[in-house]
Amino acid sequence: MLKYPDWLGYPAGYFTVQDCFLSVALWWLFFSLPTFLFLKERAQKTFTSFGKGCFSEGYKRLRHTFRRIKTFRELTKFLMAYLIYNDGIETVIVMASIFGAEVLGMETGEIILFFLMIQGIAFFVHSFLDF
Repeated sequence: MLKYPDWLGYPAGYFTVQDCFLSVALWWLFFSLPTFLFLKERAQKTFTSFGKGCFSEGYKRLRHTFRRIKTFRELTKFLMAYLIYNDGIETVIVMASIFGAEVLGMETGEIILFFLMIQGIAFFVHSFLDF
């Protein structure tokens, strides 16, 4: 959409990055509908309607989980390691975007293509090579 809007019948520069995010959100919504419609929930619901009771129940469960997390020492270590790891990846992505735009003079479409290429290579390496 961003790089080749003419393939969809629109003039160059018609779509923004936000439009692409919206299309991805709609894509995920569309392909998640079978899950929402056809898979049955096994657990019994504890509240009947979406609203204030839903949020208070969620916060209550979250408090309960955080109070008990000390009993799951390995889980706590895993979650902290994952948080640090994920922040590192996010930092690399943001800084690579800034570096590409400011230092290398890359356009938004080129940066997106660059990250898609990295994802494709990572998928190949992870899927087909046993690392």
